[in-house]
Amino acid sequence: MQLIIDKNKDLIDKSVKLLQQGSIIVLPTDTVYGLCCSLNNKKTIKKIMEIKKRSKEKPFACLVSSLNMAKKYAIFNRKACLIAKKYWPGALTLVLRKRQKKFNSIKTKIGLRVPNHKLVRKIIKKLKVPIIATSVNLSGEKEMYEAKKILNYFKNKKLQPDLIIDAGILKN
Repeated sequence: MQLIIDKNKDLIDKSVKLLQQGSIIVLPTDTVYGLCCSLNNKKTIKKIMEIKKRSKEKPFACLVSSLNMAKKYAIFNRKACLIAKKYWPGALTLVLRKRQKKFNSIKTKIGLRVPNHKLVRKIIKKLKVPIIATSVNLSGEKEMYEAKKILNYFKNKKLQPDLIIDAGILKN
């Protein structure tokens, strides 16, 4: 596990490469730090569920780089488009019917969000696939807003993320 300050110039390339290889990375989101992986890697998604001790039935939010990317994965009606244009990028997750040919592991609906964090959007855009994101904390425990606390939390854990991107203390 490695902690990197988000000023690192090679950070986007490194993050994309790790996500493509099936790694879990901790990214800053609009609200808290999130455990993230590529949406198309079932094995890594399962590992996140194990880290969080999370039920298989509880869905994840999917982060996309733009409304255009979101439209590739979900069906947007007029109202959903208006809401997305008004509140994205931001902390709003829209739960919509998924497009039939995308990701068979997702039943019928998908929760999508365009994060209000430029670094995260750049990573997703370069990856060309949504990433799933869930708060770093174990299910039912307090959220984490500071990368150094996350690093300490995972220090002696068997299952841990491969990379933590430190964007400072997030404001909740």
